[in-house]
Parts: sequence; structure tokens; C-alpha cells
Amino acid sequence: MKNHNCLLFFAITLLLSCSPSRELNTVQQGLAGFTILESEKAEVFRLRNEADLPIPDGQSSFHQQGVQQLADGGWAVSGSDRETGYLYFTDADGRMHTKFTVPTDLKLSGGAADLKYNHPGGFQVTDHILAVGVENTDHRKDSYGRVILLDVRDPRAPKHLSHLDIVRDANPERIMTVGAVGITALKDAYLIAVGNWDSKRFDFYRTSSKDLFDPATTVSPCLGSWTPGAEGNSYQNFNMYADRSGKLLAVGLYSIDRSQDFADIFQLDLSDWNNIRIESKTTIEFSGGETAPHFVHAAGTYYDRQQDRFRVFSVEAHAHQGMVLGNLWK
Repeated sequence: MKNHNCLLFFAITLLLSCSPSRELNTVQQGLAGFTILESEKAEVFRLRNEADLPIPDGQSSFHQQGVQQLADGGWAVSGSDRETGYLYFTDADGRMHTKFTVPTDLKLSGGAADLKYNHPGGFQVTDHILAVGVENTDHRKDSYGRVILLDVRDPRAPKHLSHLDIVRDANPERIMTVGAVGITALKDAYLIAVGNWDSKRFDFYRTSSKDLFDPATTVSPCLGSWTPGAEGNSYQNFNMYADRSGKLLAVGLYSIDRSQDFADIFQLDLSDWNNIRIESKTTIEFSGGETAPHFVHAAGTYYDRQQDRFRVFSVEAHAHQGMVLGNLWK
């Protein structure tokens, strides 16, 4: 997503029979993993292009868009470029080993299959599934967009789950770009959230089953939309999670003046898809570490369910001489 990065937190109502007071208690428990973060102290990590992959290096109006940590401790990073977008993957030591090019490595079909996609935005990885939006920067706010899901069980050979594509046709009256994308597991399905240009609106989708590798599994039409309005910011990355009680949390990231990095934490009531409401909002500022890896470029979160702890991380806009600097809060 081409905007300020942000940390946006959503708590989503999964068990609709719960009372509002119980729901609020659940949210507070879920936020504990965030509030115990040392948000003023960051560890520095480095991603290294020792394999000399064709990753853009140096200053450019295009930049890295999102970052996620993989189950094996490696990293996945998305980035935009003039003609083609990309994702690259590293091992646990930060060595880049695989580049996945968009749309070259995709087998697109259906609407807008032959159009240009050079901008993979903020994304999320859960259960070895990577969900990312791809769009066209040439058309900016009137652009079409598409959400793609990748099987990254083997990050050296990502596989496009093309039967799960969400095609968002250009609409002059409703901006259908695809910036920040979040995905999380429900009891019997996955919930996908898609933020449009500068995360002015989030649209929600649900898969028909939890077996995303089954070609018969589909994705619903848009269930409902949420417009943050004055309560929101320009969210580049948006992550969602189920907490220990089975409720859902969501996380996003943003910067102010490209120098201060924040987490907006929301509780959302999704019991009525036609009237999605904010139940509560909290903001956390993150500082320390290297100065270049701001949330305005590429950032993300990881939730350790066993320890009920979050990690927050960001990387700088570009590689420099084959090196990318990152900050990690935990």
C-alpha cells in the first residue's frame, strides 16, 4: 500500500451470542500481549541478498510494502516496482533465497487477468498461507485490484492458490484498490480483510471452508465494509489474529511525518455486517532501533499464541548494497 504504515488493532466478534461486557474483557486480555511489548526498545536485524537476487537496490519512488515472519524464522517481504511487483523470502539468518515476481509467477484467470499488477501491498501470513493484494499504480485511485493467496509451506517454491483470488474490478464510484490485506483462521473458515487506498475502507470476505488447498473452496462476496473515518489513519499493513478465547484481534501499522511509528488498536463489533462499529481504540508508539525502517514503508506483526506475546517488526524502504535493515520489538 502506498501510504503511511500503521498498526491497526481490531477485535472482532466471532461468537455473536457473547454479551458486550464479556467481549470487552476478551479484548483486554488479547491486548495484554501488546501492552507488555518494550515499544521503546528495538533489536536490529538484517536481510542480506547474498544470492544476488534481482531485488531493487537504492532510492526509488517504489519501495518495500510489507514484512512477515515465517514459521521457520525466515522473513517474507513484499515490494513494488515500475512494471512488476515482487515478494522475496529469506532463511532464519536473513539470507534471501527466493524471489516471487508479480504477475510473472502468477497464473491469473477471470476478470482483469491480462492487466498490469506492479504493486503488492501490506500482507499477512497465517498457517503457511500468505494473503496479499496486488494492484496497478498507473491508475492510482481508480485502479482495479486483486487479492492472491500463496501456499508458502515451502518458501523456496511458493504456490499460487488461484481458485481463491478475489477480483476487485475498477469502480469509479467505489475505490477498489487493494492495499493492506489481513487474514486469520476462524473455527471452520478464514476471514480476509482488504483495505483500499490509504485504508479509507476495509472490506471483509470469508472462505467457504478451512481447507484452502481444496480447489472447491471459494471466497464469498464482500460481507460488509468498515470506514474508519476520523478514527483511522493511513494503514499500510493490517494483521488479524484469533486469541486464546477464540475471539479475533487485528493489527495494523502507520507513521506520522515519516518519522514516528504507531499502533492503532481497535475493538470492532462485526455482529452486523451492515453496521460495523468501533467498540474501543488504543494507540501505542514504537521507537528505538535503526531510523530507516519506519512503518510508512514495510512493517508487520507476529502473534505467539503459546506465550500470548506479539512481535512487531519493520524494514526500510529499499535495499542498499544488498542489505536491508529491520527493527524488531518483542
